Amino acid sequence: MLDISARLKNIMIATGLSQKEIAKELGVSGAHITNLVLGKRDASEQLSKLIAATWPDEGASGKGVVATQGELKAKRKVSRGGAAAGGEGKGLLPLNPEDVVVMQVYVTGGAGAPYEFIPSEPIEEIILPRSFYTKSIIPVKVRGRSMERTLRDGAVVGVDRSDRQIVNGELFAVWLPYQGTVIKRLYLDKKTILLQSDNEEFRSRDIEVALDEVDDQHFIQGRVKWAIQML
Repeated sequence: MLDISARLKNIMIATGLSQKEIAKELGVSGAHITNLVLGKRDASEQLSKLIAATWPDEGASGKGVVATQGELKAKRKVSRGGAAAGGEGKGLLPLNPEDVVVMQVYVTGGAGAPYEFIPSEPIEEIILPRSFYTKSIIPVKVRGRSMERTLRDGAVVGVDRSDRQIVNGELFAVWLPYQGTVIKRLYLDKKTILLQSDNEEFRSRDIEVALDEVDDQHFIQGRVKWAIQML
């Protein structure tokens, strides 16, 4: 028999339900379901029976389990009815499950946790074209208006943690004391790195960091490869 984490992943893949929707169906908290999916907790006997009774087929076998902690790679139904979630066929193109991935979205680490890029728990999920996915990319939600014109508050960006070499004028996730991880446009010269905001209202707060003060291991968290946001 599959463990509870694998059973829940099967259910999400087969039904297109989010962790929040599964939690509501079972009458438990979303945090509890997240802990079960991540293997951090075991389900009670009563909850295990309820899951088995509610989704007797979807959670029964190991077929289709392609999810791991921190990511749900696709072969999950994108939505009931075959269109993007919430679209219900109103002008949205149907999505082929083979062409998309479902990835978990994180928020950046705060100033109280030095060098921590993301907390341990995802905050939501997002459906993306498969071409957006690589193992080294982590979807991160942007907070604040400092990068507006390019990135709105609430945008989701893909940060590639394997790409840390500075390219002038490109967007990177960087770690700053007292701020945590932020998204900035970087410019490199012989002695300094300029961290620039795209929103002119925040230009007075642009930061220059001396190269000899940079912690190569932690300062640059990764390069931003794509962004998803409302227009």
